Amino acid sequence: MKSKQVDYLNIGLMVVSFFLAILMPFKLFLFSYAILGPLHYLTEIGWLKKQQYFTKKKSDYVWLVVLCLLVTVGALTIETGNWKSTTGVYQWLRTTPFIKDIINLLIQWQANFIFVAFIAALAFTIFNKTIYKLALIVVGALFAYQMTNIGDQNILLIFGVFIPTILHVSLFTGAFILYGALKSKNFSAYLSFLIFIICIIAFFLVGMDAGSYQVGQYVKDTFASTKFDRLTIAIGELFVDQKTIVPFSYNNDLLLRIQAFIAFSYTYHYLNWFSKTSIIKWHEVPRAWIVASFSIWIASIALYFYNYRIGLMALFFLSLLHVFLEFPLNHRTFMFIGSEFWNKISGKSVNIKTS
Repeated sequence: MKSKQVDYLNIGLMVVSFFLAILMPFKLFLFSYAILGPLHYLTEIGWLKKQQYFTKKKSDYVWLVVLCLLVTVGALTIETGNWKSTTGVYQWLRTTPFIKDIINLLIQWQANFIFVAFIAALAFTIFNKTIYKLALIVVGALFAYQMTNIGDQNILLIFGVFIPTILHVSLFTGAFILYGALKSKNFSAYLSFLIFIICIIAFFLVGMDAGSYQVGQYVKDTFASTKFDRLTIAIGELFVDQKTIVPFSYNNDLLLRIQAFIAFSYTYHYLNWFSKTSIIKWHEVPRAWIVASFSIWIASIALYFYNYRIGLMALFFLSLLHVFLEFPLNHRTFMFIGSEFWNKISGKSVNIKTS
């Protein structure tokens, strides 16, 4: 497909995702996250590897993998504890001296590690010399340590909750769309970006009859066990006092709008990736990677059907890893957008192709 055809296809995918999110915000999110998500993680990681992760040095990505592992250990330790285990490995980890301290540190520093990974990715994007990369990483680590000391909840919330989730699928997706528009200068690409922004804004403007939504027990149980509702509440707290939205209600007007926005963002984020196959050619990777990716994808679907929470935990590392490995590309995208706008402000003309 040509780029303009892909642009119009994406406009259609946005519209479909928007209306499905309005009609079934909870079911759509669970479906997209379990079915479309794993295939996206696997295929994007393979494509990023082919692009050398958009870093200056081939081995830079190892830092991001290690930091992702640290976050994963901390997160899964918490989830294991939620099984209310009183014996076994979990109890040993949380009671053995030194190991207990390390585990507690990993739990407390999840947001900090994500912040350090984000800064490290910037270093890998702009610096060739190792000494400069290490210097920026050290500065990032010191700042992360200071964040914990001063208890800056806003920064911890942004990096610990929003960047790996809603910002990844909305802000960064929007940046990629704008990047494509600025690069191609096609009218269809700019229109695609405009429709994307309108869809997001519309969730907070279009009327939704909150009282009419019927949510099944499976959806309620799944949201409770996976704690997906925490993201919805965290976003809601940006608008209203926590007391008005806690405990979580499936018929709360604001929470319903936010959940629809989340469902749209995740669904379109995945569909956008698959729609651009002919442009970025993510499928042109070694055959062994494609076979492994589809095999793991099928196994992941089976896990999600067996038990959604187990599927979530089993795929947690992969889901987070693709976010970490995408950080360098995110930085490059925003730097390109910034340079384009600077050129525009400086007086250089931007010719938009409409044909």
